[in-house]
Amino acid sequence: MADDPPDLEELAKVHPGIWMEHFGFILSKTRDLIRPALNVFQARAVAAYAWCLTNGIAPRLMGLKPRQVGGTTEFAGLSYHHGRRFNSKGISIADIMDRSNNLFQMVCRFASSDELDWGSGFYEAHQARAKAQEWERVLQAQRGYSDLRPL
Repeated sequence: MADDPPDLEELAKVHPGIWMEHFGFILSKTRDLIRPALNVFQARAVAAYAWCLTNGIAPRLMGLKPRQVGGTTEFAGLSYHHGRRFNSKGISIADIMDRSNNLFQMVCRFASSDELDWGSGFYEAHQARAKAQEWERVLQAQRGYSDLRPL
């Protein structure tokens, strides 16, 4: 029927908050992969991002925030979701080195654990690439290379 509401997967493709809570994973403080639940700060970041898209303004994700409110996690999730939604070729991450690496690792974790089939044929290829990258990291570690070396 034309009046049927969209399913969860279709909603997740256009709404980063729904994607994050139902298809994304983050690393908990105990180093376990868990599904996040958006807090007020993160929900407001998603709302600001959605407002930009609705009003034809290119979103630029920058956050001034206190520590430990989930801003880094949310901005990494928004960046990943935006890249997948609009089939981007890349994502720019800028900060001091340690935080840039942290953001990059979060985006990579979202990519490697994403359970949403975006319908682009990317899902199967991504799973194979993620496995190959993991093997490459293992080999690099055995050789004593830094995990920051490009793959």
